[in-house]
Amino acid sequence: MNFYGDFDRCSGILSGIKRAVAPPKPFSSVIDSSITGLSLSPNGQLIYVIKKSHILQFRISDSTWYTVSGPDTIDIAFHGYKDCAVAPDGKLYIGTYGSLYKSMSVIDTPNGLLSNCNFCRRCLRSEASSGFLGAPPCMPDFKLGALSPCWPNAVEEVKLQAPYKIYPNPVADRLQIDCLTRDIRSIELHNLSGQLIEQKTFFKDYIILSWI
Repeated sequence: MNFYGDFDRCSGILSGIKRAVAPPKPFSSVIDSSITGLSLSPNGQLIYVIKKSHILQFRISDSTWYTVSGPDTIDIAFHGYKDCAVAPDGKLYIGTYGSLYKSMSVIDTPNGLLSNCNFCRRCLRSEASSGFLGAPPCMPDFKLGALSPCWPNAVEEVKLQAPYKIYPNPVADRLQIDCLTRDIRSIELHNLSGQLIEQKTFFKDYIILSWI
């Protein structure tokens, strides 16, 4: 069972939540009992549901399910699918169950329906003599761009003014302290370990550190 809805990038509110139940497939009663990957097509019209032995499309506009790919061999020999993500190149990459193989499957045109999505089983292959291709990384969608009027750069920066100035940095033997308010009556100086090394009450505008 899957749930989907409308996400407001400005407010972060998820609304219009609906339920979608993937139809059962033959040969998949046990190994397809759970979802191993989920992704949205770049145009936002299709939801890809990855199960161990099947890759499904769900078209949001009419709530219709489509099967992109199923197992290509018997259960015991089929490697299975695991995880999926749309990469910056616009393609959808699908990992192999267990992540112990040197290949991934690729959907070249994830906005396309059924065969128009151009699914290629285990087409991304590693020629390395050692190592494995794991699950595809979950990358942010860099092509979303700015969203007005809630683009965070429009929020004014809060500037805090400290009631004092301390300089120079680094300091050799004389630490200068300029107080911008008369509310400060004492000061404590600690080292990086938190140890108190100097304490002044009704201090002047500097502290001599040459003895430390």
